[in-house]
Order: sequence, then C-alpha cells, then structure tokens
Amino acid sequence: DFKGNTEIATFHEFVNFTNLKILSTDCFMSSSLSGITLPPLIEEIGTNSFRSCTNLHELVLPAAVQRILVSAFGQHSTLLSITLLATTPPSITATGNLRSDRYWYVPAESLAAYKSASVWSSYADNILAIQE
Repeated sequence: DFKGNTEIATFHEFVNFTNLKILSTDCFMSSSLSGITLPPLIEEIGTNSFRSCTNLHELVLPAAVQRILVSAFGQHSTLLSITLLATTPPSITATGNLRSDRYWYVPAESLAAYKSASVWSSYADNILAIQE
C-alpha cells in the first residue's frame, strides 16, 4: 500500500508486478505519483485507488480492466485524461470517476460500445477514440 507516500514520484517498475489483478482500496491515495505503468493483468481498480493524486495528469489502464470502483480516481481536477485499453467497456461507478471535464480514450473499434454502455453513456461526449 502506497497511500500517502510522498517519496515516490514515478513508479513505472510497477508493471513488473505481473500477477497482480486488483488495485486495493486506497492503494495510491494521496500519494505524490506523477507517473505510473500498471501491470497488464489488472482487472479491478479499487475504491479511491488514485484519489487525491494531485500530480497525476494522465493514466493508461491495461486491456484486462473489467471493473472501476467508486471514486477510483477521485474528484481532484488534475487527472483529466485516462486511456483505457479494454475493448469491452468495464463496469464503472460514476461517482468520482466520470465527470464533465475528464476525457476517456478508448480503442477506436470499441468507441460505439463505450458510448452506449450502461453508466458510460451519460458521458458519451467525453469518450474519444485513441489516436494512433
């Protein structure tokens, strides 16, 4: 658990935690992260995982993501760009995740699926195709 850690600014080595499938509740909450590379098998982004990470401006979520829980990204205003590599829209709790000033970039072939998926559809204008 890295909650409140102010020593680590980037954690791209996190990608080497290859057996990790769930980011636990509060995992990186209030940390000083400005960059991170998530392991490819992450399926669940836990409640408050990145909440109050005010140095984090963009994030890439791996293709294996299936669930994004309550306030995983919090209400802070700095994380405005999230790239989601999953071709199937994961289940998501809107609270603290979907907002009018946050943009989600998804695979072009999945754009229509995201824009029409439950919960996601309320923010369809904020869902864009990944530009190659």
